[in-house]
Amino acid sequence: MFFLWQKDGVSIQELSKRTALEKSTLTCMLDRLEDAGIIRRVPCKEDRRKVLIYVTNKNEEMRSVYEKVIRETDEIFYKGFTEKEIQEFEDYLKRVLENLTDHDGDR
Repeated sequence: MFFLWQKDGVSIQELSKRTALEKSTLTCMLDRLEDAGIIRRVPCKEDRRKVLIYVTNKNEEMRSVYEKVIRETDEIFYKGFTEKEIQEFEDYLKRVLENLTDHDGDR
């Protein structure tokens, strides 16, 4: 959901790439989210083979709760850290994720 809040109206292919989830796993998740009224699928006007994913208005309440929880979690998690330490830590985590993603792609 976080990625869709940043960029609405993306294809399943792009969403799969950005979330590092297999298309089959993502499709099952999207089915449940659509059934709950949280997202909607819309055929792409430019490319009829693509389906674009959009968030619904129902999603806004969920987003505000998510953002509140993230702020509270960050306060606990990063207590006593300087801004520089937080940035360095997050940079290391990004590098670890890139390494894992690259390794998975080598298979």
